[in-house]
Amino acid sequence: MVPHGNQKVAHHHAMDQEIILEKDQTIQQLKETIEILELKVKKLEQLVKLKDAKILNLSNKLQTAGIMQ
Repeated sequence: MVPHGNQKVAHHHAMDQEIILEKDQTIQQLKETIEILELKVKKLEQLVKLKDAKILNLSNKLQTAGIMQ
C-alpha cells in the first residue's frame, strides 16, 4: 500500500528524523576523532620540543669539548 496524505507526510518526517539521527551520530564520531587527533598533535609537539632541547644540549656539549663550532 502506498502512503497517502498524512501517512506520506509522516513517512517523510520519519525518514528525515532517521537521516538527522545518522548525521548527528556521524558528527559525534568525527568530533571524537578530532579530539583524539588534537591530543596526538600535542604529544608530537611536546616530543619535538624535547628533541630540540636534547639537540641543543648535545650541541652545547660538543662546543664545550671543542669538537663543534
